[in-house]
Amino acid sequence: MKVLLSVFYLAAAAIQGVPTKSEPLLPAVKRLAPSAFRQLPRSISAYLTRRRCTIPQSFEQRAPHNVITGEFIERGHPAWAVLCSREGRSAILLFKRNSSRPLAELAEEADQNYLQAIGPNGRIAYSRRINSVRPDEILGRYRAYDGPSFDHDGIDDAFAEKASVVRYCLAGHWLELAGAE
Repeated sequence: MKVLLSVFYLAAAAIQGVPTKSEPLLPAVKRLAPSAFRQLPRSISAYLTRRRCTIPQSFEQRAPHNVITGEFIERGHPAWAVLCSREGRSAILLFKRNSSRPLAELAEEADQNYLQAIGPNGRIAYSRRINSVRPDEILGRYRAYDGPSFDHDGIDDAFAEKASVVRYCLAGHWLELAGAE
């Protein structure tokens, strides 16, 4: 019975394009060292290197990405957000402009949760990416609601070609808002 269920699982996964336990999953994730991002302040790059972070790359973009800047905490205060991957898990680390320690660590997830089959041959690819989202874009999505005003940037945390969540700091607390679909 156990063998039959295992065969059924493998067959169902193959039909749906879902990676199975027998496939080598995480080698599908292209990763860059912090030093590949020359715009990153040295103090942040050094911290990421000491922590043994790599920056995973989504299949969607060829240029290095998942390191962004914006006013994520409050208007007028620049910050950096980096998708840091360590030991098969990624989290968004948020730094003040030239800080050597993160202010916050958000949305830690297993890297394999962001793998999907793409293209006609079903190649397995990593699909998580972060982007800065302006306050007017956030407001445009929530104008119909009587909610908070948005006066600084948010972080769009996306599963490519699926959906996203906007991470927004309001009075020191991080909100999760519906992003693009």
